Amino acid sequence: EATTIQATWHEAVTYDWLTNPDGARTGIHEGGTRSGKTYNLCIAWVEYLLESPYGPELLSIVRGTGPALKATVRRDMIEVLRAFGAYSLDAHNRTDDIITLPSESRVEFFACDDDQKVHGRKRHHLWENEANEIAIETHRQLVLRTSGRVLLDFNPSMREDHWIWTRYDDAPDVARWRSTYLDNPFLSAAQVAEIEALKDQDDWAWQGYGLGVRGVPADTIYRDVEPLTTWPEGVEEVYGLDFGYNDPMTLQRLSRRDREGKADAYVWALVHESLLTTGDLIARLPSLGVSTTAPIYCDSAEPDRIEEIRRAGYNAKAAEKGPGSVAAGIDFLQRHRILVGGDDAETARRVRACWRAYRWKKVRGVIQDAPAHEDSDPPDAGRYGLYSHWGRPTQPASLGWL
Repeated sequence: EATTIQATWHEAVTYDWLTNPDGARTGIHEGGTRSGKTYNLCIAWVEYLLESPYGPELLSIVRGTGPALKATVRRDMIEVLRAFGAYSLDAHNRTDDIITLPSESRVEFFACDDDQKVHGRKRHHLWENEANEIAIETHRQLVLRTSGRVLLDFNPSMREDHWIWTRYDDAPDVARWRSTYLDNPFLSAAQVAEIEALKDQDDWAWQGYGLGVRGVPADTIYRDVEPLTTWPEGVEEVYGLDFGYNDPMTLQRLSRRDREGKADAYVWALVHESLLTTGDLIARLPSLGVSTTAPIYCDSAEPDRIEEIRRAGYNAKAAEKGPGSVAAGIDFLQRHRILVGGDDAETARRVRACWRAYRWKKVRGVIQDAPAHEDSDPPDAGRYGLYSHWGRPTQPASLGWL
């Protein structure tokens, strides 16, 4: 006889979704730490698989690595199966890590670093536990081999440009749920206190782990970046250019406008692409509507490329640089609300994601007073134009890093 176990609303909504033949193909549980979602999703899957009207089915439960899989969702699933009287050692093939239920449905476990299993057999249903740990191409391969429901659960403490957001934010045919530690009535007072202590320790951790919503990490440089749908009228325009080849070449139209409180900085993404030569860029400038008179502020470390653009008839010039200029430029831009758009929606999205993801360096977990190189191309291009043209420092900044 099955043992009664204590469940929360996570189990109910997931079970209803699984048993609704007209339900969305994909389900997303977005939750904070200790919300109880993993354990309750196990309950819902077991209930469904024990009574599936479609006969025996196969559920694949995957996570990024084997140790994480065994220490979390696999352990919870076995505990739940035992509570239902649906687990026995004889029914658990430990070589392939497949458990056969009394209904003859099966649950298999594997890590996403097992390439053979990722590209292996098909399944009826897929559960990606802590899906934010899984690469987008791995996710694609798993979904392509899944005929039924796809369930993703994760904590929303990841970058703005993570594939879960870009793939599923506006996707149709998706059921969504969000939970926090407050949805788990079985936590102890000490556990609740530990989570709520994040309020005073790290606002980003509190947003993601406590409230289960997207927050801004503490090491984020520009914390106020929003979409720009149309270029404003009647503003002075300049351009910022960060050279690249293997790293993306980034060109942006730039302007700003004073407002009460924070000023607005306008960024219009024109180019953000790797493997472009200076000649390739020059050939594109007319179709991009780049002015031959407005200044194009460029990375001063590339004087030969600046001269090549100038000889093509454009007003290219070296950006304001010198001791402390990066610190001063960042400080200048942090006093703005940064609005990012572009004619090409995908280019604008990638550029906006870089502005949002731009971070301070960390050394052994400690935030440093210098930016990291990752995601730096669009913020550098914006700083070259906006700070050089409108910042106009009267004396060098006190910090010495570049």
